[in-house]
Amino acid sequence: MFNAELRSIDVVGTAICDFKPADLDCFGVWVSTSIGPSNAAGADLFEILVCSNKWLNGPEGAAARDGQRYIVVRAPFHGKTVEATIRNFVNSCRGKDWQEIADFLSIKAYWEFENYKP
Repeated sequence: MFNAELRSIDVVGTAICDFKPADLDCFGVWVSTSIGPSNAAGADLFEILVCSNKWLNGPEGAAARDGQRYIVVRAPFHGKTVEATIRNFVNSCRGKDWQEIADFLSIKAYWEFENYKP
């Protein structure tokens, strides 16, 4: 079995620890992550919608509630908490190969190669 490993995380090119949403208690933010297999070099990009319960249950969160993938983080927004939550999810992803791991990650994240057909 192989494990996934979080290599990097940012919000529109800003380090997650430096990013502050307009409202620390009501937020829905797209986070870019670089994730790869723990036993090899390289990584793929995964986009994750990180949101607070207040945002998710409000009018802004309607699309997310209707089938979009997301990770809920307790408000107020704090970069280290967001990173820890994502890291815990990524660390829980295991599989017999990278495809199986990426499929598991895709439960909550959008993979750059999702639906790719060579």
